[in-house]
Formats: sequence, C-alpha cells, structure tokens
Amino acid sequence: MQKYLWYAIVPLLIVGTFFVFNKSEFQLRPVQVGETIQVGGKTIQVDVADSTEERERGLSGRTSLEKDQGMLFIFPENGQHSFWMKDMNFSIDIIWIAESGEIVHIEQDVAPESYPTIFTPQEESRYVLEVPAGFVGEHSIRVGDIVTL
Repeated sequence: MQKYLWYAIVPLLIVGTFFVFNKSEFQLRPVQVGETIQVGGKTIQVDVADSTEERERGLSGRTSLEKDQGMLFIFPENGQHSFWMKDMNFSIDIIWIAESGEIVHIEQDVAPESYPTIFTPQEESRYVLEVPAGFVGEHSIRVGDIVTL
C-alpha cells in the first residue's frame, strides 16, 4: 500500500516543482507608484492598480494625465479584461498586455462620451496600460510590441 502511495506522491512533487521553477520569461516585478516602464521604446511613469478597488477606480475622477504618465492595471490572472469610461474626464489610449509582455490589443482615443460602451479585447491579457489619448499614435506603438520594466 505504501508503495502505491509513493507512486502518487512523487509525480505530484515533480509537477509541483516544475510549476514553481518554470516562470514566464517576462516577470513583472513589483511596481511602485511613479516607477517607470517602457512601451515601444518610450519611458513612462506609471501608477499601479493591483487591488480590486484600485482597478475599479482606475483613472476615474482624475482631470488628466501628463504625456509621459500612465496607469498600469495588474490582474491576478489572464483573461479578457474589459474597460469602460465611467466617470472619466479625458480621453485615453488603452493597451492590453499579455503575461509575456507582448501587446495584444489597443484601443485609441477612447473618449469619456463613449460610456457605457465596454471595450474588450479578443486576446487574453494579464496587464492593461492606460495612457493619454494620442500616445499610441505618437510613438507608433503596435500590437506585437513588447512592454518592459
């Protein structure tokens, strides 16, 4: 009986070890408010929304973003994360980023008047970056570009 128990435990330990040590090449280290990231070669400062409350609030109620600022939304898991412009006061570009760091979807010049329209990408993402409207076009950012810290 103990022999069969080991046949069950050993594979579980091997699989568990694999998941612990086999991490994605793109590891988003903890980001602090005002820290910088690079998008398409352009460095910007980001505020981080990594709790449910922060993600729900987002940029709502703010009056603007500087041209080199953004908000990085960090989700606990991959998914088709939807956004809307509830209580927004200015237009933004929205960039969805896969866990690998690759940009998978972009919405440009999303206006506050678009509410209650919901913007949902076709691809799954782990992170979403909101930047001032026009940022994507000004810096020629495209799907497939890589975001780095």
